[in-house]
Amino acid sequence: MRRSIVILVLLVVGLLVLPASLLAQENYPEVLGTASDDAIEFPSEVPTGYVNVIFDNIRSEAAYSPVIARINDGVTLEEVLAAVGSEDDLAVLSLVTLYGGIEIAPGESESYISEFTPGEYVVFDACEFCDDSEIISFVVSDGEMVEQTPPESDVTLALVDFAFGVPAQIATGPQVWHIHNFGEQWHHAVIFQVDEGTTTLEARNALMSEEAPPYIPVWGWLPSGPGTQSWVTIDLAPGTYVISCFLPDLNGDFSPHMTHGMIQVFVVE
Repeated sequence: MRRSIVILVLLVVGLLVLPASLLAQENYPEVLGTASDDAIEFPSEVPTGYVNVIFDNIRSEAAYSPVIARINDGVTLEEVLAAVGSEDDLAVLSLVTLYGGIEIAPGESESYISEFTPGEYVVFDACEFCDDSEIISFVVSDGEMVEQTPPESDVTLALVDFAFGVPAQIATGPQVWHIHNFGEQWHHAVIFQVDEGTTTLEARNALMSEEAPPYIPVWGWLPSGPGTQSWVTIDLAPGTYVISCFLPDLNGDFSPHMTHGMIQVFVVE
């Protein structure tokens, strides 16, 4: 599974250096995960509700691509581990709900807020060369729910089957994006900077070409499943961008979601 994810998803290796998260000002519980050259660490228990998830990559060279996934009710951790270790790269997708994440360069940190419901979860590194020891399980407690309000956002990024709901124009500078998967399939998002005046059709043709597209990848959100939502700070410079989903249609012919219309040009100014 993880090898498929890196091939399909991790197109953003040299990401923008993002600003300090605007979400750090919110009063939500925090959890910290760390990736070093020797191990990956994450708390064994996470509170229910809105949680500020922070990941530090202190590796010397390798990027860290943490993906959180909730194990579906009635499924065991052992079944998930067996599916991950099987020859079917996509077998695990029917056993978990992906919560997304962000690729992190060595020496950098990233954070986002997600809404967690009680249950058992795993966090794993969606890199091409990982072993099963790098999958960590944790529990979201079923304790007393503290009254919370959702984080405030500047931009809503709706993921549907198959389109992006994103404003045609977005203000420059740090913005809190609310990423919400309203669809019935998994979705992710990769943002490229393109030339001024580029149309959505032109961008689609370039990205589908056998030749490398002349676009600069600037940000990416790892796969998230139906119903999940997260909030993350993104800082885009003025310019024209295209957002696209390359994941395969699991209920159809496995063609990229982009070919069904999940691609859109927008302007930051």
